[in-house]
Amino acid sequence: MGCSSLLIKFVHKIYRSCLLVFALAALCSAGSGTASPRALDSLENSLEKYSREKLPEFSRATFTVTVLDDFGKLVEWEKGGFEFRVGKTLANFRPVGTVVFPVDVFRDRERVDAFFVKAQVRVYQVILVAGRSVSRGEKIGEQDVVARKEDVALLPVRLFTDRR
Repeated sequence: MGCSSLLIKFVHKIYRSCLLVFALAALCSAGSGTASPRALDSLENSLEKYSREKLPEFSRATFTVTVLDDFGKLVEWEKGGFEFRVGKTLANFRPVGTVVFPVDVFRDRERVDAFFVKAQVRVYQVILVAGRSVSRGEKIGEQDVVARKEDVALLPVRLFTDRR
């Protein structure tokens, strides 16, 4: 058998193996499904409400919560009639940045399931920032400061929001 026919057999085996892997991946993903927009909106609204309550220092801020991964559980609750609530967390839990939330599922005030979701919580607020590079010790004037809407969730607590 020549070198070229061995190469053809080798390529053919790789091709069949790739087809098998892609077929298995398609079967696995077909079973997981995708959650309905209504269930996702309901969950994100619950996470936002919890975050607002937990972070009163950002009462005037705009929150955006995006579920990054529901680990395949949200599709089970897409039919509606359920309420999502954030479950028990540690006392010092701060829902900012990328966090994992425990979620309880309720139907008629009875807890029927619990799961975890990974979400991105952003808190936008208009703050004052330097409009140019400022050297240490340099005096800055009002013209050196600009107002800009920024994600302030992970910034230090003391922020300037107006020029007073």
